[in-house]
Amino acid sequence: MIYAYRNCKRDPLVNPAFYLIFFQLISFVGTVTVLNFSNTIDVTYFFIYVVGVLSYILGLYVGGIIFPVTNSTVSRWKSNPFLVEGASTYTLNIFSFLILSSIVCGLYFYAVGYNVFLLGISELFSQGKITQDISTLRLASYNSQLTGDYFYPGYVNQFKDTLFPLCIFYLWGRQGLFPNNNINNSPKIFLWAFTLISLISILGTGQRGAFVLVLIMGGAFILTILPKKRKKKVVLFGGTIMLSFFMISTFINGRTGSDEFTLTGVLQAIWERIFSDNQWSAAIGFRELIYKSPIQWGGEWLEAFYGLAPGHPGSMLANDIGQFIYGGYGTSPPSNFGSIYYNFGWIGIVIFPFFFSLLMRYLYQRFYKKPKFLFRVLIYISGFVLMGTWLAGNPIEYFFNAGLIAIIFFKYILSTLRKSFPQKWFSYFPQKI
Repeated sequence: MIYAYRNCKRDPLVNPAFYLIFFQLISFVGTVTVLNFSNTIDVTYFFIYVVGVLSYILGLYVGGIIFPVTNSTVSRWKSNPFLVEGASTYTLNIFSFLILSSIVCGLYFYAVGYNVFLLGISELFSQGKITQDISTLRLASYNSQLTGDYFYPGYVNQFKDTLFPLCIFYLWGRQGLFPNNNINNSPKIFLWAFTLISLISILGTGQRGAFVLVLIMGGAFILTILPKKRKKKVVLFGGTIMLSFFMISTFINGRTGSDEFTLTGVLQAIWERIFSDNQWSAAIGFRELIYKSPIQWGGEWLEAFYGLAPGHPGSMLANDIGQFIYGGYGTSPPSNFGSIYYNFGWIGIVIFPFFFSLLMRYLYQRFYKKPKFLFRVLIYISGFVLMGTWLAGNPIEYFFNAGLIAIIFFKYILSTLRKSFPQKWFSYFPQKI
């Protein structure tokens, strides 16, 4: 944490090292609290964590030497104006992705037959409590083993959890910088409507992790671009709305262990979700399955890659851990370090985090080397958040399901348009903040 503060205090929201160290620290603290240090396997798991985190930090330190970003570079970037793509054709492309994403979400929930968030809200208003088994319905919406039906949730997530909110963030960001300028801004009622649809869609499968990622990406982006005098208002207003949605979803999903909604019960469930639930299941998975299995030498990650194709089950490790702990069809992924150890042993724990940090440091330097386009800032911040929050599962499935592939695709499409039609497609309206 000291390293993160000393090296990220100048620009934490656009520095991937901040997200990496901060979230690894949360995962580490939660893991330590659930380990049994009288068990030699748990002690091994503890040292795997320690070595892995140190490897991350060493990679960031070496990366800072190889790919330096000076204070003057950061200061110059902050003083430069944002360049906002405001041409009508560019706006049309953003709207196209927005509409397409909303249609994909609508078709998905139509095929599933329900939206667990709306279902829970409906029951709360009509009966005052949740009577249906939301937990089972949540699993059934994306787990084909439970129902026999497969609705391609991984592909839907690219739209629902990534492209849809990114389009909304961009349009809100442009609205925030230029509230009175004629750069094809959307009516606020239009943005509010699609924002609500996006929130309901993300929470509609009961996967709160995706909601948290979207919240961090959007918050970091908005706080980076807005003038200081407007940030407090946005944090207070936006934070209250998002926290309310998250708390309601936590209760609807049955995470509080009670039929009655209480603030203390919801807050306790959120605290356990952050600091113990995933760490506990990952520790058990390591103790009972991973440590007792032979090193896969990348085989499990390769299976996960094959699993990106429709019809292939992919890696079954998270399913095996979930079945061992809970039975049934739920999944419980290993920690990121558990996954690395399972595939490459101690060699992977020493090497992989180091080179992962080097990659993040390279991208961090690259971020400051090019003009301050609003869309580019959104893409890089979103990518940094996703890379820095990899705490569980193998990187193949995590980065695909979290939307990193969609982010790269989104950037490629619109960057190609900029290069192909620089004058016809784009106009730039610089605005100092």
